[in-house]
Order: sequence, then C-alpha cells, then structure tokens
Amino acid sequence: GTAALHTVYDPDLEEIRTTAVSPYDLFWEEDVESPDQSDWIGVRQFVTREIAEEYFPEVSLPKLGSTQETKSQLGTKRHLPKNRIEIYDIYWRDGRHAQLMGGKYVWRGKFPVAAFPVEVMRFTPAVGRSWGLSLIGPLLDAQWEYNKIRSQIIDNVDLMSNPVWMIPLSAQVNESQFTNRPGEKIWYNSAGGEPHQIQPASLPPQIYDTLARLEQDFERIPGVNKLSLGQQVPGVKSGKAISLLTDADAAQLNVTQDQIERAVRGLARTVLLIMKQFYSEAKQIRMLDASGQIV
Repeated sequence: GTAALHTVYDPDLEEIRTTAVSPYDLFWEEDVESPDQSDWIGVRQFVTREIAEEYFPEVSLPKLGSTQETKSQLGTKRHLPKNRIEIYDIYWRDGRHAQLMGGKYVWRGKFPVAAFPVEVMRFTPAVGRSWGLSLIGPLLDAQWEYNKIRSQIIDNVDLMSNPVWMIPLSAQVNESQFTNRPGEKIWYNSAGGEPHQIQPASLPPQIYDTLARLEQDFERIPGVNKLSLGQQVPGVKSGKAISLLTDADAAQLNVTQDQIERAVRGLARTVLLIMKQFYSEAKQIRMLDASGQIV
C-alpha cells in the first residue's frame, strides 16, 4: 500500500535517475501519522562490498558473515547474499543529506537543490496509520475464509470418492487386499461379517452459497466490477448503466490518483531544479502524452 519515487543526479552518467522504492526499503519516524509529517525519510539500498569500497575507501566496512538477515520498518525480515552491504540515504526536510553504513554516518552534506528527493505515495491513506492500505489488504480476511471453505470442499470430495471401510475383525481381511485396481477381489470370512463402506454426508448447500458471496466480496470490497475487468455484467446492457458502473469504479481510485499526481508533481519539480543546477549543455528530451504517444 506504500511506495516512493527517489530522484537524484548521477554524476557518473551525468543524468537524473528516478527509481521506485519498495516499502520494505523506506524508513521514517515511527510516531507520525503520515510520511509528510516526518522530519526525515530514509531510503535503503544494497550494494556489493566492492562498490562500497570504491565509494568509501576511507571507511572501515562492517564484517559480513556467510548469511545476513535484515529487517524493514514494517517488521519483515529478508536474507541477503554474503557480500551485500546496506547503505541508507537519509534526507531531512531542511535540506540535509547523509549516508549511513554499518550504523555509522559515512557522509554528511546538503541536497544540491531546494527540493525533497523522495516522494511517498500511499494507495489508501488511513487515519492513525503512517503506512497506506493496499488494494488487497481489506481482502485478506475474505481470502482466508475462501481458502478454508475451498479446502473443506476438496476434502469432502476426496472423502466421498474414497469412503471409510467398516471391516469386522472376525472377517479376516488383510489390509493389502485393498488396492486401486478396478475389479479388485477381496476375500473375507462371511461368517465373520461382510466389509462395507460408510458413505459420508455431503456438505450442506449453505457452504456453496457462502463461497459465492465471498467471490462477490472480491469485487465489492475493492470496488472493482466486471466491466473494469473487461467482463460482461449480467443484466447490464444500456450504455448509460455501463457508464455509471465505470464511473463508480473510477471514483474508488480518486484517492490513489491524487496520491500519484501529487508525487509526480513533486518529482517533476525536483527534476527541473536538478536540471537547472547540473545541466550545462543542451539536451533533447522525449516526452509522452497520456496515451503514450511521443509529443
């Protein structure tokens, strides 16, 4: 439900780079309700030991074991190859910029332009949460219930097709006689009783009704109907009804669209300021319109 765009000037390539940042590599103050309220934002990247030595030759690099485990601010853990080192770029709202490695500052300075280089986007901002809610977040409980019911149905099908055998001990039937071969002959002592199967009860129809309602929830909760997925909605044929359903789906994404537009506006301002600061030669820039055509 959260991502960011990180914009910097690369002096080696002499060009501006914008990269998408995973939420697992974003950090800010924990007690704020929005990343915009945080005094600083950190971006983590992983580099090889050789690259770290090249950029920080005077810094003593941390010792690395055969395996490494790192943790994000969201609490998730991940394992890294043995030759990777974490480097954090920390940006403050007042323009300060620093880099951390191994828990120590290895560089301090100022961001070269009066702009903030990290634009955070949240799919759905929520009150009291600094991290955004994702599209699938509200669906997790419904998905868990759906998976549980599907598993129950599959288990019942297996049980119906392979019912339990009731075999009297006095029938003298060997377990090895039961195989999956068609026309199998089972020898038993008729005086001791005849083996027979117990047909289990089938699932009640309410199970399938619940499954259908959960499938409807997958469309209702995120606000995406069949039209938006390119499918036909039963009973909807008029152009006016189709337009209303499409507009309703679009309205569900207004908050997300506002977040993306705000981030892109901030990114464009940062890019223009960096261009003004570092671009000393004329450059040709290719631009695309909303439909992807070159303008």
